[in-house]
Amino acid sequence: MANISDLVALNDNLKSIKQSKQTIEEQELIVENKFKANKRDNYIGPNGKGNPEIALEKGTGFNTKIGEGAFNHDVAYYKLGADGPLSAVFNTNTLGADRILLQVARNNPTAQYSALVRSVFTPIVGLKIGISNAYLFTTFYK
Repeated sequence: MANISDLVALNDNLKSIKQSKQTIEEQELIVENKFKANKRDNYIGPNGKGNPEIALEKGTGFNTKIGEGAFNHDVAYYKLGADGPLSAVFNTNTLGADRILLQVARNNPTAQYSALVRSVFTPIVGLKIGISNAYLFTTFYK
């Protein structure tokens, strides 16, 4: 698992470098063509590609506290070049963003979409903690 995590993190890092070289106009075009608002609050769930901060500037807002947490989560993922299921599951660099989103959902248990976020991110956070611990034990106890 740790090797998969390394490869996913490396790939995401390369995407982050590529994104950092894009002009604002290029980022706006990507958001226009590939960012997808969804039937839930706009940032909850997969929403395609593109800089979520530009999507917000262009009018794709969030409607709930969970949506705001999901937006911040998406910003953190974007800055790390992370997107898609492989990044969500295996990139341990995104663990902090996942834990914060999960905490927002736990702090607002009756909020709309809170149960959905908790059901998705509880196992993801647990897996990433397990992967991180595997690094610890294989590094220091050889």
